[in-house]
Amino acid sequence: MLSQAQNFQGKVIDNTTRLPIPFANIVWIAHQVGTVANINGYFEIIKFTDDSLSFSAIGYRELQLSSTDFPDNGQIELIKKSEVLGDVQIKVRKRRRKRKQDKSYLLHQSIAKNRLKNNLKKKPYYDCEVYNKIEVDLNNVDSTTQNSLLFKPIGFVFDHPDTVSLKKPFSPIFLSEGFSNYFFKKGSGEKEVVVASKNAGIKIPSVAKYTGNVYTDFNIYNNYLRIFQKQFVSPLAQGSWLSYKYFITDSLKSGDTTFYRLDFKPRREEDLAFDGYLITDDKSHGLNEIKLSIPKRCNINFIEEFEIKQKYTLIDSVWVLEYESILIDVNPLQKSYGFYIQKNTHWMNYSFDENQNDIFFTAAAKTEVTDSAYEYGDVLLEKYRPEKLDTSEKSIYSDIDSAMNTMYLKVIQNLSLMAYTGYYPFKYWEYGPYYTTYSFNNIEGQRVRVGFQTTQNLLKYWRINGHLAHGFGDKITKYRGLVTKYYGFDKWRFIEFEHLNDFKILSASDNAFQEDNILASLTRRVDPRYTHTIRSRFTWSHEWFNGINNSIEIKTEKLIPLGSLIYRTS
Repeated sequence: MLSQAQNFQGKVIDNTTRLPIPFANIVWIAHQVGTVANINGYFEIIKFTDDSLSFSAIGYRELQLSSTDFPDNGQIELIKKSEVLGDVQIKVRKRRRKRKQDKSYLLHQSIAKNRLKNNLKKKPYYDCEVYNKIEVDLNNVDSTTQNSLLFKPIGFVFDHPDTVSLKKPFSPIFLSEGFSNYFFKKGSGEKEVVVASKNAGIKIPSVAKYTGNVYTDFNIYNNYLRIFQKQFVSPLAQGSWLSYKYFITDSLKSGDTTFYRLDFKPRREEDLAFDGYLITDDKSHGLNEIKLSIPKRCNINFIEEFEIKQKYTLIDSVWVLEYESILIDVNPLQKSYGFYIQKNTHWMNYSFDENQNDIFFTAAAKTEVTDSAYEYGDVLLEKYRPEKLDTSEKSIYSDIDSAMNTMYLKVIQNLSLMAYTGYYPFKYWEYGPYYTTYSFNNIEGQRVRVGFQTTQNLLKYWRINGHLAHGFGDKITKYRGLVTKYYGFDKWRFIEFEHLNDFKILSASDNAFQEDNILASLTRRVDPRYTHTIRSRFTWSHEWFNGINNSIEIKTEKLIPLGSLIYRTS
């Protein structure tokens, strides 16, 4: 990127996000010769050997470099200005401003009136590529963390905590990446195809669909933004002036276009509104950049900090989202360890030429995951990542995977899965449901049950599920067996055969505890009415498209009433 003989060429970027800074001003201080960077941050300027270059952009500190200090790679890194506006706003609060004469109010109204034009979701069609990176960190870590009873078996994960990037020192404990193709069509909805996914430590393929855009999307142009089950007023809404105070705090002239920084703050303490700022221009009044944070006084349970930053770029006269970062500080124990959740998303290669018909959007599932997304995620992400992982990010994968391979965390992970699914996993099979191992009722007395199901590690296209139970009161052994053969995973297609010989409560609600759940035994107030059920069933199911399927079931069933239950035959 270093200059030609007579010119300097380079690119102005943010020193933190590494993203380009559009329309930065570049001026030779003594000669008063200057230029403006383009939308992608690139610039070219005549070379002087006895002068210094000044680089400035709205929201950033000015940088001055002598001609001899111009970097070899041509990258000029600017640092964000410190945002200390509290005192100014407190003074202004006491002075009533006339809206029709207030430049901040007029600028906001122009932004609000142009929301529909600048809202990408109002366009007829667009598609793009999306890269997501989600990181979970344990914060408030210190030198004692490694030696604590809870973390000592995996103390190496906390060898080098990050003490600089955020307010609290932290060590990563989870990292997930995803790359997908995203499609939107007005009137038909959205669809996403995840083509690559990788998780550090957790090997659950179903996590892949949550690393895409559909599950993590955040549209600032909506009137209300739902966060943690609360409705926050968007600072871009037409009537948001009733909930916010706005202040123009900076401006920058680029050619015949002026860019403004508009800061905003909740008008009243009880308002569900954000602190932050946005950058817009006087031509399109679309967003160039926005930052939102939730004030602490909003008092969201366990959330100490929530911040969103978005950066937009101009494509075909449309400001489109290019980069987003979200930071959440979760601290359920207040003074002890908490968690940082960090999400960074890049949107790339936008296209507004419609290349998908309505049928493509009709599937019930809005997110699809390709067969190779998880299996070959590591290789595919090397190809699709907008930026290569740095050394510290690579070490996150290495450290977390090493920790997950320790017996200590394997047991914790298995117990967590058991609590969620009801089954404790082994390599080739799973035991469960654990809550049916022991129960009691008025017919069987005390009952014990052993259940299992196989995993794909044993048989990839077959699943065998069953249980054996015995009642010590009625001295009868019961059982169930289920064999399923899958002949398609991209579409849900299978055949299965079941044989059951057990006691069932046929009148039980779908939301009730399972008959032999120990919690059902402990909480029931009246004796249930059981039916001895002997059933054989054959099922064929074929999914043609996502959400559209046919099935055929052949079943024979014998029902025998037990205890006080009587069936009328006439």
